[in-house]
Amino acid sequence: MEMIREGYKETEIGVIPEDWEVKMLGEIFKVSSGNSLSQKNIVIGDYPVYGGNGINGYHNQFEFKSSQLVIGRVGAYCGCIHMTQPKSWITDNALYVKEKKEKYVDEFMFYKLTHLNLNKFANHNAQPVISGEKIYPILIAFPPLPEQQRIADILSTTDAHIDKLDKIIDDYQLLKKGMMKKLLTEGIGHTEFKETEIGRIPKEWDILTVSKLGTFKKGKGISKSEVKSYGIQCIRYGEIYTSYDHFVRETTSFINEESAKLSELIRNGDIVFAGSGETVEDIGKAVTYLGDKPCYVGGDTIIMHPNDTIDSMFLTYYLSSTQVKKQMKKLGQGSSIIHIYLEGIKKILIAVPSIDEQCLIGSLFETIDNRIHLFKESKQEFIQLKKSLMEKLLTGRIRVV
Repeated sequence: MEMIREGYKETEIGVIPEDWEVKMLGEIFKVSSGNSLSQKNIVIGDYPVYGGNGINGYHNQFEFKSSQLVIGRVGAYCGCIHMTQPKSWITDNALYVKEKKEKYVDEFMFYKLTHLNLNKFANHNAQPVISGEKIYPILIAFPPLPEQQRIADILSTTDAHIDKLDKIIDDYQLLKKGMMKKLLTEGIGHTEFKETEIGRIPKEWDILTVSKLGTFKKGKGISKSEVKSYGIQCIRYGEIYTSYDHFVRETTSFINEESAKLSELIRNGDIVFAGSGETVEDIGKAVTYLGDKPCYVGGDTIIMHPNDTIDSMFLTYYLSSTQVKKQMKKLGQGSSIIHIYLEGIKKILIAVPSIDEQCLIGSLFETIDNRIHLFKESKQEFIQLKKSLMEKLLTGRIRVV
């Protein structure tokens, strides 16, 4: 039999601190469904409207004078937990805490309910639905109020830092967007400009088709069943949308040697285009491979090996510009799935500066993207830290008395 350490006790939900209680949620609070409010009634107003997915609009009336704990009641957001702002309207696709039967710190209960993952207690038929009857019997370890407050303070501080990182990332993204709009149309230090078929550009720049900027081949192979968690690096077309921004140094997927023999090898500096996508706006997204290990590219992609007249990084960023997206939109074919083919990509017009200016512009964007990447990594580290803290603090494994 496992020894219970001093200051802890065995309960029906496991070992918890001696001064914590085991309570059913129904002993702590009662919930009620929000009020019916159609989408057409959600207008620009003074009071936030909460549904199962958090704030989803504003209204001219309000229901509550203070903050409330809100639980997504139905659908994809069933079981999601939110803390409302004061003077909020809560719709009928969410539950709210109507009556506190026991004193507790709101922020502590927010984290406790989040940690419980209430969705697993829902009815799962055509779509998940949760009710008070499903919530009330759930047993939780309930600490004294002072410890609730300290736990809430620690987790809130972590959340505040994550929010701060989000703001920094958003600011860098906004800076990058503005720089792309300016540098990809005006360049650096130019004073004379000309009108072209793709817009106003510096007088010294040329207009060339992508076909003049490199050689091409199609990716092949690499089905989903071939993808491994380790092995030889590979890029699949869907990952160009979901896993990468403008460049790839380390891939998220891998294959074995047999799969590699049936695929296409790329080199550092090669550009990979996605050959299909769900929307015409995203079609033809491109990434540059900057890794130093062998990497293979699967089907439904187009691979470009740039020549000496173009810098890979500059071209990759230019390919995500408004000027190119307008052209891609015209070249996309299909309805439910949009395709762009090699011959279409070759026709795209690119404004081409001198190679030195290309390299400078590309390096500026890469510097910003590297900063964004670092802050995103830091955010993920804090998310993992928060997850670990929640597991330890909300179960009493670590005390903050």
